[in-house]
Amino acid sequence: MREGLELLQKYEANRGYITQEFYDQNLLIRNLVKQEKFVEAELEARKGIKASLAIGGSSSIVTAVLIEGLCEILIRQGRLEDAIKLCEANI
Repeated sequence: MREGLELLQKYEANRGYITQEFYDQNLLIRNLVKQEKFVEAELEARKGIKASLAIGGSSSIVTAVLIEGLCEILIRQGRLEDAIKLCEANI
């Protein structure tokens, strides 16, 4: 899945706001969480958030969904204070 996502990013000339790409990114993150690969999931979430902020801004629903995913990852890692700060900033 990661390779397909990278190919899509690589060959898309005029990216615009590609909802499918972010949907796939979120699926990858969720799958990594289910596999308890929290470090990889966090890296993918941060990468997705950075791209979403650049394209859709901070008020984008895509950004909010990816931040919510990152909050879940932080909670599962036992980083509750970081998760609380991020969730409060996302509101």
